[in-house]
Amino acid sequence: MLEWLFSGFKNIYAQLGEVSGIGATCHLLRICGKTILIDFGVSISRNGEFQVQGYPAGDFLIGRHIDLIIITHAHLDHFGALPRLVRHHPESKIIMSRLASDPIAYALGDSLKIMSEEWNKSRRLGVEIGEPLFTYSDLADLLQSDSVICVDLPSWLGNKNPESVLGDGWAGWQIGFDDSGHDIGAMMILITDPNKQNYFFTGDVCSHDQIFVQGVMLPDRSFCGDFFDHPGLVMITEATNGGKPMVQTPDQAIGQLGRKLEEVEVRGGSVLIAAFSKNRCSKIALACIELGYVPFVDGSGRTMMRFELGEDRVDLLIKSGKLIFADEDRKHPEIAQEQRRALLNDELGFHPIIAPSGTFEGGYSVNWAKDLLPNPKNAVIFPGYVFPASVSKQVLEMEKGRTISLNVFSPKLRKPVPTPVNVRCEVCHFDGFTSHDYQDGLVERVRLAKPAMLIVHHCPGEESFNAFSAKVAELPNPPTVIWGQHQTVVELR
Repeated sequence: MLEWLFSGFKNIYAQLGEVSGIGATCHLLRICGKTILIDFGVSISRNGEFQVQGYPAGDFLIGRHIDLIIITHAHLDHFGALPRLVRHHPESKIIMSRLASDPIAYALGDSLKIMSEEWNKSRRLGVEIGEPLFTYSDLADLLQSDSVICVDLPSWLGNKNPESVLGDGWAGWQIGFDDSGHDIGAMMILITDPNKQNYFFTGDVCSHDQIFVQGVMLPDRSFCGDFFDHPGLVMITEATNGGKPMVQTPDQAIGQLGRKLEEVEVRGGSVLIAAFSKNRCSKIALACIELGYVPFVDGSGRTMMRFELGEDRVDLLIKSGKLIFADEDRKHPEIAQEQRRALLNDELGFHPIIAPSGTFEGGYSVNWAKDLLPNPKNAVIFPGYVFPASVSKQVLEMEKGRTISLNVFSPKLRKPVPTPVNVRCEVCHFDGFTSHDYQDGLVERVRLAKPAMLIVHHCPGEESFNAFSAKVAELPNPPTVIWGQHQTVVELR
């Protein structure tokens, strides 16, 4: 597959993932005879009532040698198809940060469970959506593999001697990793090849401080030395918000949330915050606590909060009465069910409800939505990225009083059941909690890094790319700017 990628060029970059905007992220680098894949995620689409996961182009590059796979962070659009990729490439070493490794393992198991449920449901109804992307055996093989290397941030692989970690053939290379500010354990990548050419891959990146993640502009000089002083740097950056200046600071976003919570509480309603479990549940829960509210966290958001904030901190928040978790005793699910019933019936007072998934494709947020959407006093808030094909997008845009089908989990049947739900409550999208840099932060990073070539990906569209590249063009000695579009080869310097 993709024969054109492996002929005619010496050093190349190709983006194999997202067709437009955020998708199944995957970047291929061929440098000095090495093939490096950065990320291997999934995209989400719908086939009628079914959720379908897509994966990067190239049929997993079967038959091609992949030297190194690097996973930048623990979001499914960056690692969701990794077990299947590793099945076909036992020769590859896989690198991820130590802080991302546990959330990745947990999320892969959760994702496989959802894919299996969707596939089994489609088979019963005679609809072809394809088998799950990977198997439980694939997942076990990945989690037990000696080829997985977990790195601390910041660090240079093998203390600037990658051969000691990757084996023969890596003499003269240097590969470094540092925090990107996007999420706990999310990382930037610094590569120097044997010809002393430098490559800077930002990963998903954020320079403004978030509630529990410190923003990062560039790696500190004490770590990277003169890396950015060498001419000819190739920089690869995301630009999710490249077309948008920051219009709301994180503090202003918290203020907006506080006003909405107060407004709904005064009118006697309830608030559901449908958030992605990774990063967003912790962030929103801490924001609610800062505002003086006691949030109720449900579903996998509980597990991710323990990964991100630490067991001791979470337990202290719960013990001090600042945080409520849906009871975690799996042997007695009736305890959590009673909590949910009491909260719905206003027996516990006003508590913002935080539950994944942020797409409304499934998860506990959907079960809460079934009861909250029909009541005009309530509000549903989406604080994360809204995917174009998602149910959350439909709910946000639909006329009040219309009905939508949600996949509500049935405890009796032990499976999701399509359920008609009338949407009559207020539905909001708060964009200020983003963990991606806005245009000003992205451009400032380019100014400081001083690349000769800038490859841009994660753009929502041509208008956004043009707006970002126009700002970059205003810099002193601006770089050559290239849009890393789907399956387009970029010859590197």
